[in-house]
Amino acid sequence: VLRTTTTTIQRKILFNAAVCYDFHRTNLSKWKRQAKPRFQMDELETFEEQKGNTIKIPIVIEKDSHFIVEMEALRDWSRSQYPKVKNEYNAKHRFEIQQKTSRFKEVIKACVAMKPTGRIVIETDKYKSYPTIIEMAAGESGVHVQYDAGVEAQKKELFPINNVCACLRSDAAALRRRSWHVTKSKVMLNAKLKIYLFYSNYLKPKNYKIDGKLVKQTPAMHLGIFKRPVVWAY
Repeated sequence: VLRTTTTTIQRKILFNAAVCYDFHRTNLSKWKRQAKPRFQMDELETFEEQKGNTIKIPIVIEKDSHFIVEMEALRDWSRSQYPKVKNEYNAKHRFEIQQKTSRFKEVIKACVAMKPTGRIVIETDKYKSYPTIIEMAAGESGVHVQYDAGVEAQKKELFPINNVCACLRSDAAALRRRSWHVTKSKVMLNAKLKIYLFYSNYLKPKNYKIDGKLVKQTPAMHLGIFKRPVVWAY
């Protein structure tokens, strides 16, 4: 109908992703609220092309507003039950998989860009590798708080990050598991994540309780970065 090609569409996605991400990084430090922010971090798991090609997406958000600070699709060791598939994937992407921890640290360091001075509180579940990664990324300024997801009272504290991950799976078809929706390329998945980050932070209104009243605002509005939703016009 539009007389276009797959290559053109992919090129437009990459261009829009670069513009959206540049916009986000430019406005990330304009956070104006007086209260101390608390960040939450978790990982979302998906796969590239087939189930054995494991992709992890670490996500960091600001707890009160659900503002997505940073996220990135990273390769992880294959979860395939077939040794041949597992070994082939791990051998092909060994270097990239070994760089996962350093890239993970860069995701966490985005909190420093949002709050360059003072203590940074990062809340997670009790996954065993998180303390080490957060300590390496945030240094002495980072305070790591862990909650046990198996305890109902503590699980409720992790609702913001779990809600963001659920919305991401719902809104982005490539992340819906147990269906034919699956990403064909990690590069394109990262591009779509950057576009979604812009959409979720600056365009999508959420309900916030302010002074006992429900108010519809975007996360960027709730943090004082913008006074109104960003209108994206071409």
